[in-house]
Amino acid sequence: MKKSRLLLVITILTYIFLVGPMLIMVGTSFSSTAAVSFPPTGFSLQWYEKALTLPSFQRGFVTSLSVSLIGTTLAMLLGIPAAYALNKYRFRGKALVNGFFLSPTLIPSLVLGFALLRSFIPRIGGSVYLGLAVGYTLIAIPYIIRTTGSALSNFDFSIEEAARSLGTPAIPAFFLTVIPNIRSGLISAFILAFINSFNDVSIGVFISSPGTMTLPTAMQSLIIGRLDPTIAAASVLLMLMTILLMTLSEKLLGIKLKR
Repeated sequence: MKKSRLLLVITILTYIFLVGPMLIMVGTSFSSTAAVSFPPTGFSLQWYEKALTLPSFQRGFVTSLSVSLIGTTLAMLLGIPAAYALNKYRFRGKALVNGFFLSPTLIPSLVLGFALLRSFIPRIGGSVYLGLAVGYTLIAIPYIIRTTGSALSNFDFSIEEAARSLGTPAIPAFFLTVIPNIRSGLISAFILAFINSFNDVSIGVFISSPGTMTLPTAMQSLIIGRLDPTIAAASVLLMLMTILLMTLSEKLLGIKLKR
């Protein structure tokens, strides 16, 4: 009985620790004063209006959306074949190859961003967009491989082999048999990698320039200049976007699985 009560208390404290800061941020975003305080004084939507109309946030959103989509798409093109080979074939050094593809998760994003800034960006003529796309591709690949690999672990490769034995070439057989059976896993991998790239700060801090910033970097720059509830409102909007994407993916995947 005492153990169950202790477990309940620990669970409640853990939820407070995790959810508490978000509740404070949500409350602050509705404050009617420019001072960041909790509980908020009054009720106002002015900070949401400012977050949606601030030029730096608008440019940052477009930049984050474009480079995250490009990076995630490139990661899918690279990660799906890698996950397929790692799950279907047995070869010497497989663990080493798997570790190589998952290594970006072991390297801190700050180190990766600094490495791209010092070694990669100068070689491509200082292109911020290309640097961000490459950085987001690197951090997205591990998510693509892990999620796609989980889906492939439940796939019976004899179906693909049967299609090839009937005369279907290798590439068409892959798209006709493998892809439809792991479609839900691919959608989950894309959404997970996209959200992680879109919300990234570390790489954007190093690679962004004053005229080209991602949304998280633009938010960080605003905090350095001044602190008002605009940041809280923008953070709440990002959370809502993430929740919406996850909800839509669950609904879509649920419908597809029922079919």
